[in-house]
Amino acid sequence: VDVFEENGNVIAKMSLPGVAESEIDISIEDDVLHISGAREEEKEVDKKDYYSKEIRRGSFSRSVRLPKAVKSDKAEANYEDGVLQITMPAVPGSKNSAVKVPIKNNK
Repeated sequence: VDVFEENGNVIAKMSLPGVAESEIDISIEDDVLHISGAREEEKEVDKKDYYSKEIRRGSFSRSVRLPKAVKSDKAEANYEDGVLQITMPAVPGSKNSAVKVPIKNNK
C-alpha cells in the first residue's frame, strides 16, 4: 500500500489485479485503514501440468496506520484497472503521528 498526502488529502493506493470490486471491504477505525478481500479460487484441473504456480488466490487483509487524522465519513474509494485508490480528507491542523523518542544514557 502506498500512502501519501496531496492537496489536503491522505491517499492510499493498492494494486489488486484480479480482485472483483464486490470482494473488497474498506474501513477506517482510530486512524487505521483496513483493506480486506478475496481473490476467487481457481479450480485446479488435475490434467494441468504446472511448471510454475505463483498467482496467489484466497483472502487477504492489510491494515495501515494513517500519518494524520482523517475525516473517515468523507473518505471515497475508486477502483479502476486493478488499482484501488482511497482518498481521505485530512483533519485541518492535525500533525503527523510519528514522534521521535530520545534514548537516555543511564551511565
